[in-house]
Amino acid sequence: MSEFDWVNARAECSIGLIFEQLKTQVQKDIDARQALSKGPPFYYAFRFKVENDTIIAMIEGHRLHESVTFRLSGNAIEIMGRDGKLLLTGTATLNNDGECRLKVNGDELELWQFRKKALEDLFFTVPDNYMRTEEQRIYPA
Repeated sequence: MSEFDWVNARAECSIGLIFEQLKTQVQKDIDARQALSKGPPFYYAFRFKVENDTIIAMIEGHRLHESVTFRLSGNAIEIMGRDGKLLLTGTATLNNDGECRLKVNGDELELWQFRKKALEDLFFTVPDNYMRTEEQRIYPA
């Protein structure tokens, strides 16, 4: 059995490098979700913005302005809702197979799982006040 070089593997699994990967992957998620957007009455667009150590994923439209923010904060990546409420915090770790992961509440997540936790509601949950009841029956999200 060979000796695994966990020290170098962990050094390569830095929170800064993970955040850089997230920038690219969140942009791809936004592009994929935008491609799925339908026409009327869904007049909205998914947008992506990067400011320094912050990634903002947004949905904008008539009567609709929601966002999720990924922020590099020290040794962690924090995810906040539009109201600034902290939703998740992830820290870099190696799992028992030597793979780089984000640790969230004791769970070791792959980046797609972390993004899913952050973006799923933004992408697939239509706010209650966005459409009238009759529109929701005719045009389900």
